[in-house]
Amino acid sequence: MNPVFRLTTVACVAAAGLFALSTPPFAQEAEEAEPVVTSKIYTIRGVSQSEMRQGTRTNAVRDVLAPDRLLAGRVPERDIDAWSLRDSGDEARCWDNLHESFYCFKEFIRAEDVDCLLHSETSMLVTGTEEDHRRMKWVVDAMSEVSQARVNVVIYRLKDAPVDNPLVAANEVATRAKGARMVGAMAGGLGDPLVLQRTEHTTYVADHNYDVATSAKVAEPEVSTLNTGEEIVVGVVSMPDGRLWMQGWQASTQLNRMRKRETTAGTVELPDVGYRYVPISAEFENGGGVILDGGDGRRFMVTARCDRTVGDHELTCDDGTVLKLLNVAGALRGHGLADAWLMTPNSEEWLGESLLPQVTIEPIEDGPYNDAAIMLADTLYDFGGEFSIVGPYLGLRLPALEEDQPDALKQRHSLLQAIDQRRTRSGTVAVRLTAYQLKDTAALPAGVLLGRPTAADAAELNVLAGKNVMTRTLGSMPNQANDLMDLRLAALVRDYEAMTATEVAVQDPAIGTMVLGSQFRWVARPAPEGRMQLELRAGITVGPAEFEVVNPGDPHSIERSRSALAQLRVVDDLAVGERLAAVSPAAGIDGELIVLVLERLK
Repeated sequence: MNPVFRLTTVACVAAAGLFALSTPPFAQEAEEAEPVVTSKIYTIRGVSQSEMRQGTRTNAVRDVLAPDRLLAGRVPERDIDAWSLRDSGDEARCWDNLHESFYCFKEFIRAEDVDCLLHSETSMLVTGTEEDHRRMKWVVDAMSEVSQARVNVVIYRLKDAPVDNPLVAANEVATRAKGARMVGAMAGGLGDPLVLQRTEHTTYVADHNYDVATSAKVAEPEVSTLNTGEEIVVGVVSMPDGRLWMQGWQASTQLNRMRKRETTAGTVELPDVGYRYVPISAEFENGGGVILDGGDGRRFMVTARCDRTVGDHELTCDDGTVLKLLNVAGALRGHGLADAWLMTPNSEEWLGESLLPQVTIEPIEDGPYNDAAIMLADTLYDFGGEFSIVGPYLGLRLPALEEDQPDALKQRHSLLQAIDQRRTRSGTVAVRLTAYQLKDTAALPAGVLLGRPTAADAAELNVLAGKNVMTRTLGSMPNQANDLMDLRLAALVRDYEAMTATEVAVQDPAIGTMVLGSQFRWVARPAPEGRMQLELRAGITVGPAEFEVVNPGDPHSIERSRSALAQLRVVDDLAVGERLAAVSPAAGIDGELIVLVLERLK
């Protein structure tokens, strides 16, 4: 102890003794004892990046068949109010090192005098009072709940039977699994992209690039990698009520054939590929699941179970202050991977010079828990709350209030109500999409012509269309755009571009990709009185399987694509059990109609 401090202490004690002798016994107050200071070791894994620098990592398996992989450079913009599955994972790893995390904890629990010394990459020696340790343990336990949570996912391929509801209750999983084929099982943490993948990779000469210099020209082959096969990608986060939010997709790519064509630069290989994509975004009870409906032979049940619930945490401090750590992941919307609308007359412009390029692994950025906390703290700024971003949680400090402070109590009630409103959603929206192709001489039901068909009208359409019916049962969270794709992607030599230099001129072949098939984009938005505003956009493109060669035999001959396109868009507010409909001439077929019906199931 410092000598000056010792003398000061003696003087204070002496003065206190004289004061006690001169004061009547009934006026003396007991001297408060100094709080006892102790040291404890807190172990916490999965909150710092430095923890992973001490050893090797296998890295994650990354998807290769998502829609934006088809479109080089067309990755959808990710907003902070949306959960991007590809960027999430390691949900509690929000700090660079353990010192940063514990400094954040100290600041939130108001324990500035606490000393924290690094004990190991996953533990910290903390010195403080009993109250300091009570608060610190509370924060560390909450962080461990996120970092140590484990998710198990099991996938089955279902029999080809109609699906009435994309959601599967936990007590229905075993029944649904009977007779189904096991596809795979995966495990990981909250928000981790879990990838089940079976792919083949074919390299091919996609193009030639000319290098033109003075009196010289060189055609360099451009080799691309075609990824074909099938993958299912899902991620799961735990909501504060114990339900699970799953987001993901099923995609498949098939090489129909590889054409070869001579150009001025050399031989190029032109793949013809079939592609299907079905997204999913749904909430269901822990242990339940969801059905990915990609049509006959491609219906999958994906079940998920989490070993804990990431709930809210509350602690009342000795001074009456209430600390809250809130799981606000429900404030986010889902993030779709399909950005471009492919059903356009010049769709080959979108796909550029290559098809399905090789994909590299990106580092994990952050995840839905931390993003939601940042977004909500900014949104609720005007409510006057004392917010902190505590890793995956939104931290909230509520000072002690008395009953005689009605205005402050009213403001607090409004704040807590605003938080719950912004993180609570209306649940999964389930729809059935049906496309009918029938003769334009057919007598369509009156409800179809009015855009609001009944169940009887839908049954009559089934009779009129016969086998020309496509049905998909889909699920999504509100305010998320979802694209259902069934495409044929065929590369072709579509142009030649002139390149010149001194005494040299060449014609460089330009490769494009023709897109045929169907694309459906739908979104559900909350509407008054429990209704949902459902918006559906559809595009159907048809064309011949073979390309027409312009000027056959000419070294500069190109291939001409022909296609016919039909597009529809319809929007309306629907209650459960209601339908909306749209009618259009069929693409490229005289005397045929396309009728789309969208039914709200949930």
